Amino acid sequence: TSSKVSIYALMRVLLSVFTLDFITNYVGLDIFICWIAAIGIIAGSLFAIMQRNIKRMLAYSSVSQIGYIMLGLGLTPLSPWGLVGAVAHILNHAIMKCCLFMSVGGFFHRLKLLDINNFNGLGRKMPWTSAFFTVAALSMIGVPPTTGFASKLFLLIASAEAAETVSSGYAFIAVLLLSSLLNLVYFWRVIERMYFIEPHPHHDISGSESESKSKSGSGADGIPRAMLFSMFVLASSCIILGILWLTFVPQTIVHNLCAMFGLPHLSDLGTAAAAAAGVEAVGGR
Repeated sequence: TSSKVSIYALMRVLLSVFTLDFITNYVGLDIFICWIAAIGIIAGSLFAIMQRNIKRMLAYSSVSQIGYIMLGLGLTPLSPWGLVGAVAHILNHAIMKCCLFMSVGGFFHRLKLLDINNFNGLGRKMPWTSAFFTVAALSMIGVPPTTGFASKLFLLIASAEAAETVSSGYAFIAVLLLSSLLNLVYFWRVIERMYFIEPHPHHDISGSESESKSKSGSGADGIPRAMLFSMFVLASSCIILGILWLTFVPQTIVHNLCAMFGLPHLSDLGTAAAAAAGVEAVGGR
C-alpha cells in the first residue's frame, strides 16, 4: 500500500541518505519518532474502539499498525531489532489486514453487513469467512504463534535493549503491551457477536442468501470460491509465517537489511526464543 511505500522511503532517507550518527547525535530524531509512533499506536486503537462500521474500525486499526512500523524505525539507532521488527511488520500487516478486509468484503457481498451490531450469529451463517477473519484478528492482537506476535516480539526486544540506554524504552514496552490489550477490545467485540450472541429476532441475516447462492461460482459461504481461497491463503500465512519468524530469524535477510541500511551485523541472532531470553535478562537487572 501507499502508506508502507512511504515508510520504506522514509527508512531509506533516514538510514541511507543520512546516517544513524546524524539522526541520533545531531537532530535527535530517533526518540522523537518513537514518541510520535507511540501516540499514533494508542490514538489509532482508541478511535478503532469507538467505531461501529467494520471498515472504519479496520481503517483506524491501520493507523495503529503503521505506528508499530514507525516505532521500529525510531528504535533502530538504539537496537537493530527495531529495523527487523519494522520490516517484518510491513509484510505481516499487509497479510493480516488484507485477510481482514477480504473477509469483510465477503460479509458485505453476501449479506450487505458493515455495522458491527448486526454481526450476531454470523459465525454460523458464514463459518469459513468468520474463521478466516478470526485468525487474522488474533494475529493483529498478537496471539502466538501468529505473524502479529512475531512483529511485536521483535519490537519488545528492541524496546528492552533501548531501555538500557534511555529510560523511555520502558514506556515503549508499556505502549506495545497496552496496544495489544486495546486490539483485543475492539476485535473481541466482533468475534463475540459472530460466535456467542444470538441474532436479533427482528434481524434476518439471511436476506440475500438465496440470491448469493444462485450466483455461479459461489462457495460454501455463498461467496465466490476465489474469495474463500484467497482468505484461506492469507489466514494460513498468518500462522505459517509466524511460526517461521519464531523458529528462526533468517540470517541472510537480517544481514542484508543491516548492510542495506548501514547497521552493525547481528551475528548473534539465532532464534526469537533466544532473543526473548535476553529480554528477561534485561528485566532481571
